[in-house]
Amino acid sequence: HKPTGVPSSAYVNVIPTTLANSKNIFKADVQIDDRLPNLQGEVKTKLLFDAYHNRTITDEELQIQGVKRVKSWKEIEDILLNNM
Repeated sequence: HKPTGVPSSAYVNVIPTTLANSKNIFKADVQIDDRLPNLQGEVKTKLLFDAYHNRTITDEELQIQGVKRVKSWKEIEDILLNNM
């Protein structure tokens, strides 16, 4: 029940989400992490969130591992909405 005077935009639709260090223990459609070693297993979409500590990883290495580098949550949103 929405309290009176609270705009609808203040509410977020919650979807099932799991946060974990070892992502290879889950079957998932999408993995998002800032560490390449954490993006493992048979997953349709693997996204490496750009960070200072992973900028030495080349685009070629990411392509070989089936990983796409992303720089913002907006970019992730666009990828997921267009590919899922």
